[in-house]
Amino acid sequence: MYKIPILDSQVPIDYAKNYSTKLLPIIQSYLQGATITVSVKNRRNVSVCVHKNTPTHKLLTDLSDPDFLQSYLLWDTKQQYNYIKRLAKLKGYPADFIFKKLGAGVYDKEKIATKVKPIDHFNTILHDIFIDKIYENSSIFDKRNFICRTKIRVCPYCGLTIIQPSNSTKHQIDHFFPKGKYPFLALSYYNLIPSCDKCNESPLKGQKDPIEQNINGYSIQHPYLLNDSVVRFNLKLTGADIYNDDSFEVIVGFKDKTLFNGYNFFFDISSRYQVHNVEAASLYRSHLNFMKSKGYYNRMPIDKAWIDDAYKVLFNFDPRKNNPWSQEYFKMKVDIFNQLYHKRKPELFYTDYSHPNSETLD
Repeated sequence: MYKIPILDSQVPIDYAKNYSTKLLPIIQSYLQGATITVSVKNRRNVSVCVHKNTPTHKLLTDLSDPDFLQSYLLWDTKQQYNYIKRLAKLKGYPADFIFKKLGAGVYDKEKIATKVKPIDHFNTILHDIFIDKIYENSSIFDKRNFICRTKIRVCPYCGLTIIQPSNSTKHQIDHFFPKGKYPFLALSYYNLIPSCDKCNESPLKGQKDPIEQNINGYSIQHPYLLNDSVVRFNLKLTGADIYNDDSFEVIVGFKDKTLFNGYNFFFDISSRYQVHNVEAASLYRSHLNFMKSKGYYNRMPIDKAWIDDAYKVLFNFDPRKNNPWSQEYFKMKVDIFNQLYHKRKPELFYTDYSHPNSETLD
C-alpha cells in the first residue's frame, strides 16, 4: 500500500499522444454517422449511433479536438470524478444509457422496442471506442509495456505481491473507476492502476465501484493520492517463543472506520496480512540480533546514524531512498521498524481486533 509516484514525467505525455492518434479516427467515424449493432439477449439486435444534441455527441465533439483529447486522457482523479458527477446529474437523457450496459433490463425499462432506430446509447458507444477497439485490442494496447513504463514492481493496493509483466503471464491493470460502468475513462492514464491478480479480480475489487461503495460506508483512497498515514501496521507478540512464527501476529489498523471497511471489502487486507506473520517475525528477530551486535543497552540515547544503520541492516536499503513500488511488504516493514524503535506516537486505529471500536497502535 503506497502512493504511486510519477517516476518519469514524460511517460504520461507520450501515452496521451500515442493513444489520442489511435482514438481520433474512431471518434470522427461516429460523428460522421457510423452505426454498430448490439445483440440483446432474448430480445433482438439494436442499432446504435450518435444523435445530435446528446451527451454522446457533446463528449465526442469535444474529444475530436486533438489537444483536448490528449488533455482528457491525462485528467487527474478529481477531474474524472467531477465529470462522473456531471453525467449523473443530466436531465432528459436516460441514466441507464450512461452507466449501464445495453442488456435486457435496460431494453425493457427504457422501452427500446418502441424507440426510433437506431438509438443513441452513451455507454455502448464509449465502450466500443475506448474498450473494444483500443483497450482490449492486444495489437493496439500493450498492457505489459504500460506496466513496465510505470516502473511499478509491487501492487500499490496491497503492497504484498510482485507484478510480473512477462510475456507468459496475464497483465493485470485495474480501472479504479470500473471500465464497465465508466467506459469513457477506460484509457485515462490515471485511472489505470497496475495491480496483482488478487486485488484486481473478483471477489475482491473486480468491477466494484469506489464511488458507489463509499455511499455505503466503504471507502478507499486512489493510489495516486494515497496518504499512507491513514494505515498502520503493528506487530503483536502472542507467545513466549520468538523463534516460533506463530508467536507473532500482524495487525492492520485504519484511522477511519470507512477505510477499515473499504480496504477489507475491496482487498481483504487484514486477513491477507495475517499470514505474513513469518516475514514480520523474521524482522523482529533481526532487530533483536542487531540490538545485541550494536551494544544497544550501552548506546543510549539512540542517535540518527545508529537508526540509519539499523534500516540498512534490516531492510538492505538506504532510508533516504525509499522505493515502496519495488519492495514487497514495504509499508508493513517500515511501520514495524518504527514500532520497534519507538519512532512513532501511539494513535487510535480501527482493526480486526477491536471492530467496531478503536485500539491504540504504538
